[in-house]
Amino acid sequence: MLLLTDRSDFTLDSYRRVAWEGEPVEVGQDALERIAERRSSLERLVENNPDRHYYGTTTTPGEGVKTVLTEEQRRAFLDQGLTNWVFGDPVPQRVARGVVFARLINLIEGHAGVRRTVVEAVAACLDGRELVLPSRGHLWEIGVPGPLYEGLVERVGRLEMKEPNGLSNGCPAATALLCDLTIASQNRFTLALQAMALGAEALLAPHEHYLEEVGELWGDEDEKDAMARLRELLQSAATERRPYQAPVSFRIIPRMLGVALRSQHMAEKASTTMLRAVSHNPVYVPPAEGRPDGDIWSTGGYHPAQAIQAMDGLAYAWANLCQLCCHQSVRLATDDYGLQAKNATGWDVSRSSGGMASAAWAYEMAQLAQPTLLPLTGSGQTDAGSMSFAAWRKATEIGRGLDALLAGVSVTASEIYDLTGRPVPAPLHDYLDFVRGYRAPNGSPQTIGKDVGSLANAITARVYEESSIVATASR
Repeated sequence: MLLLTDRSDFTLDSYRRVAWEGEPVEVGQDALERIAERRSSLERLVENNPDRHYYGTTTTPGEGVKTVLTEEQRRAFLDQGLTNWVFGDPVPQRVARGVVFARLINLIEGHAGVRRTVVEAVAACLDGRELVLPSRGHLWEIGVPGPLYEGLVERVGRLEMKEPNGLSNGCPAATALLCDLTIASQNRFTLALQAMALGAEALLAPHEHYLEEVGELWGDEDEKDAMARLRELLQSAATERRPYQAPVSFRIIPRMLGVALRSQHMAEKASTTMLRAVSHNPVYVPPAEGRPDGDIWSTGGYHPAQAIQAMDGLAYAWANLCQLCCHQSVRLATDDYGLQAKNATGWDVSRSSGGMASAAWAYEMAQLAQPTLLPLTGSGQTDAGSMSFAAWRKATEIGRGLDALLAGVSVTASEIYDLTGRPVPAPLHDYLDFVRGYRAPNGSPQTIGKDVGSLANAITARVYEESSIVATASR
């Protein structure tokens, strides 16, 4: 049980525990008392300023901000309950849970201005029940409350002033989507590193390509980090190497993995920031000097610009690695050095044609990797939407494409080891065993496509293996 007391409890690690591993949460007593106190202050503020335009509080949302509601109109608005125009296949359970967890960021210190009973009811949604969050219709990043919180009104009696807004505004969805991709990127990087190291060794790439001194000459910390991790995997590699440089697609592995690491670090930083950010609109700020009952400020905090930029960064890095894998698969299948045994042992066109299959995958992923820009939507108050779901879907699909291309590189490299009988470096033993679990040594040419497909699915499963609650719809 994760105890939540304030925003400092929202970290990428706690997100993983709750969203991916299914851990329930409890809102601490100190937090509940603070929430209740700030709710009382908010009620006094509105009571003392009945004619102020407080968005979604004394007015309705959207263009309704222009008109202050009468008491009767406020009650009619509250009686409408939680609604949202959402539809489509549901997102994985890990993402739905992540959205609820991220919703609590705005509630935990009273900035949404809702009652403590509402906060407790939201936290209770993480008790293990199945959550349904459709994947479409979220053009404005408003937190998609309706489907997630079905039954909440019955539990709390009825929603009061500002509470519909408190459950629908902010950017919990974008925060969850970014965190989801960030955790996946950490796992996917490890698999990409192993697959490319296996390929580099199969090709007998000269050690000089990955020397520490080369990294120092380049001067980039992420590239040096990627190069160091690559060297670790190539410990105890074959001492006899090719006498000339390997193809470009193998020499630039540290550069390309460096880009992936840089994008990952950017996503980690953005995730950490958003997991502690008050993104509500309007935001309730507590009493202070000059504002005895606090105040309600309208802001653009709900717009998740940095989340979309970070998700696009991961999509870009993964799409580029797709292109690199395509080149590597072709070179592994056609390069002569160290593979003199291939013709005598039945290396045939069914294996070398893997490059064409890789090219098709890589091309499709390149088409997906377009920037996610502000859409031309709406008018009035909602004249600029957010495309966080589109950015997440795009990056997720490109990630799965990369998994498939890594499978192609891995199987082709494994075939080379089978044909030449060369030993694999000790740090890569487990990964090669993993690959051979889906493509047995000297496997039939007729099943190679099926075997690569099975391995691709297994790689994706490893990316998400820390999620014990991946919904069927996401598999």
